[in-house]
Amino acid sequence: MNNIFYLYTLGCKLNFAESSAIARRFAVLGWKQTRIAQEAELFVVHSCAVTQTAEKKTRQQISKLMRLNPEAKMVVTGCMADVNIESLEKMAANSPFLIVPNAQKMQIPNLMAAKPDNRSELDSFVGAYSLEQRTRSFLKIQDGCDNFCTYCTVPYARGRSRSNNIENVLANIETIRQQGFCEINLTGVNIATFGQERGESFLQLLQKIDSHFSDIRIRLGSNEPDLLNDEIIALVANSKIMMPHFHIPLQSGTDSVLKRMNRHYDTALFRSKVEQIKTQMPYACVAADVITGFPGETDEEFEQTFQFIESLNISYLHVFPYSDRPLAKASKFENKVNPHEIRQRVNRLIELGLRKQEAFFRSNLGSIRSMLPEATTRDGLRFGFTDNYIKCALPKENAKENELLDVKLINLSDDKEFVLVQQLLAEKL
Repeated sequence: MNNIFYLYTLGCKLNFAESSAIARRFAVLGWKQTRIAQEAELFVVHSCAVTQTAEKKTRQQISKLMRLNPEAKMVVTGCMADVNIESLEKMAANSPFLIVPNAQKMQIPNLMAAKPDNRSELDSFVGAYSLEQRTRSFLKIQDGCDNFCTYCTVPYARGRSRSNNIENVLANIETIRQQGFCEINLTGVNIATFGQERGESFLQLLQKIDSHFSDIRIRLGSNEPDLLNDEIIALVANSKIMMPHFHIPLQSGTDSVLKRMNRHYDTALFRSKVEQIKTQMPYACVAADVITGFPGETDEEFEQTFQFIESLNISYLHVFPYSDRPLAKASKFENKVNPHEIRQRVNRLIELGLRKQEAFFRSNLGSIRSMLPEATTRDGLRFGFTDNYIKCALPKENAKENELLDVKLINLSDDKEFVLVQQLLAEKL
């Protein structure tokens, strides 16, 4: 037995951070990871269940791997193992594989090495961070959620909100920094609830990070608008290491739908947060999520959402078609929107998002920003992202991966997907 495993991850940044931690646990036990599926004697599929499409991709990947190597063992974990286990069990009826709940995913290496750990991790926090990319690490600081939005299954899949503590997060950042990373993305399900169970707060964490470090870029993960307080915005605005980049879930631009979704804010609050950010940081990136086709969403409510988003000074729009999720309350709501109508609404919102992105790119032309080049190259160009999350590119020979550069944003690419930049000065933080 050669102890070779193949790990395939779907879904969110949190999943990727956890997969990296699982891989390191395998390595400690003497396992080797391969990128060639046919070489593996163990497959681990880290599933996603946020949409029907995500579940379909999970099932397709499981089937593909089993065809590639029918003799290999298979383990499936992640959110689908909790919220739609019936679908996985049907697949496993003919080709048996082990289904591991989300709460026990970190114990998979021990299970495969026949070294079971009886400790339950269901209500405890298990830290994780990624080390695969050379430039950016995803650091898990929080998990779970208490909101129970009617379209969402995260509380059922990942449990209630829980988090690391400030001391451990600072230690994680130091470990990642010593590995040569220039940027860390703080990730979780609802990161602004960090520390609530132990009398700490997300603001206190950010203040400690800001005072302890000066040579690492810190990028915040998704922040709920009702928890993105004035102090957090001001801290980012005045920090040298906190990136001017906010990801704020909107989900709907009309209050009636937000209420049916059980969201904890209204459109007036959301607008005030965007305006506050842009007043203090006119160059900041503000990304928003929106779900269209929620049960009962009328043509009028969709138009209200469209007009609301059009009126906002946002930089990116991430569009999701509503899909019923097992256990989510909205799956039992009446007045489902026709799938054809949902697709039309999605297309209109995607087009709006592209216009918002182009306007954001153009508003930054002529400015000087900090760029972190990545490994990605194409057509003689090396790509990377500015501090305010603009995808940009410059001649490959002018930039090294993972070496911060000061660049001037010159012009949009022909396809408007990125900005061409001119290097002014190369330096490390």
